[in-house]
Amino acid sequence: MSDSISQTKVPQDEFEVLQQLGEGSYGKVYKALNRLTARVVALKVVPIETDDKEMMELTKEIRILEKCSSPFIVQYYGSILYENNLWIEMEFCEAGSVADMMRVSQTCLTEKEVAGVCANIVKGLAYLHEQKNIHRDIKAGNVLLSSSGLAKLADFGVSAQLTNTINKRKTVIGTPFWMAPEVIQETQYDGKADIWSLGITAIEMAEGDPPLSNMHPMRAIFMIPSRPPPTLGDPSRFSPQFADFLAMCLKKDATQRPSAEALLAHPFVKKDVDKLEHVLPGGLPALQELVDRNLDALSQDREGPVDMNDVQIHGVDDTSSSCSGTMVNVNPIDAERRDDAGYGTMVFRGNTGKGLKPGSRDTTELYGTVVNRGDDDTAHAMVSHGILGSIVVQSAEAVKELSKKSSEPSFMKYFRMGSDLSANAEGNLILSKDSTIRPSSATGDVQSITQDLLQLEARYNADRAALEEAYLMEKARLEGKLTAAARD
Repeated sequence: MSDSISQTKVPQDEFEVLQQLGEGSYGKVYKALNRLTARVVALKVVPIETDDKEMMELTKEIRILEKCSSPFIVQYYGSILYENNLWIEMEFCEAGSVADMMRVSQTCLTEKEVAGVCANIVKGLAYLHEQKNIHRDIKAGNVLLSSSGLAKLADFGVSAQLTNTINKRKTVIGTPFWMAPEVIQETQYDGKADIWSLGITAIEMAEGDPPLSNMHPMRAIFMIPSRPPPTLGDPSRFSPQFADFLAMCLKKDATQRPSAEALLAHPFVKKDVDKLEHVLPGGLPALQELVDRNLDALSQDREGPVDMNDVQIHGVDDTSSSCSGTMVNVNPIDAERRDDAGYGTMVFRGNTGKGLKPGSRDTTELYGTVVNRGDDDTAHAMVSHGILGSIVVQSAEAVKELSKKSSEPSFMKYFRMGSDLSANAEGNLILSKDSTIRPSSATGDVQSITQDLLQLEARYNADRAALEEAYLMEKARLEGKLTAAARD
């Protein structure tokens, strides 16, 4: 077991909980005071099962966190294993995420702010990739801001440790709208997948939503590989340097994307990258101003103080909500009736239900990921949670059990026609609104299903083209008759 996971300490003796910041099906996140160091920290409290297999996975993830030491990565301090709950002590970022800033201000970021955040992200990714790690869930909700305006990458529950000999990943992990085509198609991928997600995040920050966010996530999953790379909705509002930065990040062929190290020299971020070398440990002035403008509103949006005796943790068997993404704002009045509140890594208990802008969603609601682990298909296998919120479905039986608790949009029944998916796993979880799933052999193959969806899309496009052609021909015929009638 990792040396930093203490099994002798009692959390109540070590920490004074000051405020609840968020929650998800994995547990809760608190702002707390470390009594020994007098340091304000973020405590992520995760229920776990202490069997050997889970502890091995847990230890592996903790070791990744331990090795990360960068001003652009949220710092890990240590963990306490106590009564089947893991208390993870992390750096507290007072300003929350970039998505929080957008939500409380109800505005998008300016291009200058987008460039500043991207400079920080690229610095963080350059460090991660040098350490042979892939983040795999880059988005505005996973970029946290310090009070000084330094942007830091967070949420490594889905990070994958690379080795010198293996760089092929067979799992679909991430958040659908931000996922790179090669990740969706389950082909070989590496850190270049994070570069694609960075490009999508840049659009999200500039426009309020990631591309395709108006679509159902399952539809987006098979549209992303088949569509041209996304671009800004109104390029005239932005600089050519920004457009070029996006074009570089969003190349469909991953081999043509620049590395994070190479992106540091791109004109869109280079000035801020150079400036960061001089302002550390502080942040960029543009981001400092962003934080200063919105910190009071964000503080008021959070819940009040929490007594340590009131700290409650979700049980490990609570699988009623999937969770693997970012912070989700929930109006307390609506919290109990929302089915999708648990689908972010963190559910933010705010006091406002205001949206970002008319016609725009809070992108922190945009779904998480479920990862199927097909190597254990026993009937008694359970559903387990990664330490930072990713869900691992370990058997077809678990898929069936979870599918009873999910709802299927009516139009998805059309997608299931002609397939035996519903007979295998009742169809609901695979097509669940808020999850992307890698099925086990008992429930079909993701790549095969994706191909079926692509073929369906092709048929739809062909039928639409034929209908349009017939319409134009009939319109021309009727207009000809109308012209002839007018002459008579």
